[in-house]
This record gives sequence, structure tokens and C-alpha cells, in this order.
Amino acid sequence: EYYENFRVDYDSNDIAVAFEFFSNSNLYIKSEKFCTLEKRNLFTIPFEEMNTILEGLDPQVRISNSGVISLEYGIGTYLEDSDDIVCETIIIFQKGYYDSLGW
Repeated sequence: EYYENFRVDYDSNDIAVAFEFFSNSNLYIKSEKFCTLEKRNLFTIPFEEMNTILEGLDPQVRISNSGVISLEYGIGTYLEDSDDIVCETIIIFQKGYYDSLGW
């Protein structure tokens, strides 16, 4: 289901399992693990810096050319257009969301 600033993925029971926010969102995270990100709109953090932070928190992140996915913390970054500086999207997801990929 798509909205102006985000989209929602549902499981077969119509329960929301992932929220993918677009760069026109204001996205903040509050957690002791993510204290370096508190009070910062995640879409103002450069893509590479955001990936480095996630890699430091979760050494098991899945890394690709277009971003990182932390299965441990349920967060991922995405940037397809290399001309952009910040993430194109950031996904927050429930444990097991990527199981269909064999992760």
C-alpha cells in the first residue's frame, strides 16, 4: 500500500510487516543502540555514513551496491541513483521479513 511519504507491506494475515519510507519523509529513530542517530532526520545523513553506522552496529549486515540490510535491527537503506547523497528509501521491518530470500 503506497502513501505520499511511505509504503506498507502486509503479510498474508493483513498485518503490517514493513514500512519503507521515501526521502521526502522526516524519519527519526529513538533507541539506545541508535543513540548516535537520535534527534537526526535519517534522510539528512549521507548514504555512506548511514551504512557505516549500521555496519558498526550489526557486523552481519547484508551489503549490496544499493544499500545495507540489518536483519538484527530490522532496518535497511537503499540508494539506486548514485547522484543522490542521502538514502532514496529506508525500510523498517519485522523479524522474518526477508526469510523468503533465504536470509
